[in-house]
Amino acid sequence: MNRIQFIQQSAYFLAASLLACRSINRPDREKQSVCSFDMHTHPGAFFRKGSAEYDGDLAFINRVKNMNDSGLNGAFFSIVSDFPLLQLTDKGIKVNGSFDRGEAWQLFKTQLKILKD
Repeated sequence: MNRIQFIQQSAYFLAASLLACRSINRPDREKQSVCSFDMHTHPGAFFRKGSAEYDGDLAFINRVKNMNDSGLNGAFFSIVSDFPLLQLTDKGIKVNGSFDRGEAWQLFKTQLKILKD
């Protein structure tokens, strides 16, 4: 799947989700008349797991609980495979260095496993 196909399929999924969530009836609250979907989130900075900057699994658990408690109907959890190359500066994010062949793909698979676990 290339980037354009991914974006198209994501848009189809989002549209179907928005249509479906109109009929969601959660037992813990009244039926919602508005659907909410977060298109890009990194709850609890899960992608940092294994690094010194990771705040622990509780940050992830609390963020997802907050999303549920707030009535969020769905979200795309975003992986940041270029995380090791990013540096936060006073002017924004700066990219330092580059990956060896296959390195970013391996980081993607590692973060996907973290998310699934």
